[in-house]
Amino acid sequence: GFFSVMAVYMCTRLCVNTTQLYLPFYLLHTLGLPASAIAQVPLTVYTFSFISSTTVRRVAGAFPSLGQMFTYGVGTGCTAVAAVVLLFLDASTAPVVFLAAAALGFGSSQLMVTSQTLVAELVGSDTHGAVVFGAMSCVDKVSTGLCIYIIQNMTLEQGAGGLGELYRHALVFVPLVSCCLALASLVFAVPRHIKLRRLEEEADLAQAAGGEDAQPSYFPTITGLNSF
Repeated sequence: GFFSVMAVYMCTRLCVNTTQLYLPFYLLHTLGLPASAIAQVPLTVYTFSFISSTTVRRVAGAFPSLGQMFTYGVGTGCTAVAAVVLLFLDASTAPVVFLAAAALGFGSSQLMVTSQTLVAELVGSDTHGAVVFGAMSCVDKVSTGLCIYIIQNMTLEQGAGGLGELYRHALVFVPLVSCCLALASLVFAVPRHIKLRRLEEEADLAQAAGGEDAQPSYFPTITGLNSF
């Protein structure tokens, strides 16, 4: 369970980190937008990330049977839609990037909330949880660093005219492959007992407190903006 949750978290962070890093380069070098777009497009991403982070708990509460696979699948789908749009944009269709940014922000928040929830469920009430969070943070930074190192080395081999396409591919394929691998790990590798342990613990606490009718939540209180 530890390594499968680590794979989900690492791939999720790689998706979000590379998106944040290469989106400004994509706007300037690939689409040729003015410098003001560096502020406007990320603002769109963060706005829809906030909207997503406030709705994910409501959706989980309204449809508790859907669970984390549904929310992560929604996040992966939004990210995939944004990646396809970004892949085919050019200077003449550049304004459409705001729609892609909206989908990217909504999807990224769903991915981060769900992956952080998995880590919290893995730790549970274990007093040595700091080791788990430290390991997750370590693989997150190592994987992101290696990916950026490879991409930046590739930029040295490209002429000025090839940077636009390189940044396009970095922004599209790295996040898309990462979130798909994370979804596959969540579906096929994360043990079911990890997904249910938090619910059982909350039910036991509610019963001990005399709140037998209390319903456990599927998500801890995590704000999507904290992941950016």
